[in-house]
Amino acid sequence: MIKPILENTENRPAIDVLGDRYMVLLSAEETRGAFSLFEFFVAKGRGSPPHVHAQEDESFYILSGEVEFMIDG
Repeated sequence: MIKPILENTENRPAIDVLGDRYMVLLSAEETRGAFSLFEFFVAKGRGSPPHVHAQEDESFYILSGEVEFMIDG
């Protein structure tokens, strides 16, 4: 059984990727490899460059603003 994690997000690690901030809310280690959960802080006009996940699924829940996705080229 996975133990619940109760922690203020201020204490979670953050990663800077190409100028955007990705906060690690749950790591793969904490979920026994089931998934990872990140919160992204992305400035207008920025974001991840086009990329492909060969073995992973990726989903998004947008809280504010707009995001443009490129799908299948």
